[in-house]
Amino acid sequence: MFLTKCKAEKLVIQGRKELIKDFKDWQCQWLEKEKQVEAKFDPKGLKSIHINIWDDFDYEDGITSAKIESMDIPCSYELQLLSLIVSKLGANNMLIEQGLSVTLKYNDDSILFPELLLKDSFYMWRKFWSLEIKGVTSESKLETLTKLVKSTMSDFEGTPITVSCES
Repeated sequence: MFLTKCKAEKLVIQGRKELIKDFKDWQCQWLEKEKQVEAKFDPKGLKSIHINIWDDFDYEDGITSAKIESMDIPCSYELQLLSLIVSKLGANNMLIEQGLSVTLKYNDDSILFPELLLKDSFYMWRKFWSLEIKGVTSESKLETLTKLVKSTMSDFEGTPITVSCES
């Protein structure tokens, strides 16, 4: 049994339509879930906010990231907190002296890892804000960065902030 060119083209088009539908469905589901997280979210109910600085990266490249470790905190709250950290760190002379820079980054796994849709693994996709950190070319700079983030903010709106550096 073989396929004609016309039949093969129809199958490809149908496959594309199904992928696009799955992608759109996931986007809608994520948006609905984010609305639910925002509706339930009460920052006063948080015991702490944990920020993890990723330590499993290539020092030659010098780029790593830090993110809030929670699925129960909405993106809008992540943005508020991380924006404040970026602004406070940006004014820190030690950060500048170490040759480090910190910026905000919006991560959308559906764009970064679209191939997961083909593997039915797109349930692992997330959207979140993080800090992109450049200039981390040694372990001592990573330690300095961790100390700077810890000392920059000990709490956010009364909720303690904890910082760790692990992969």
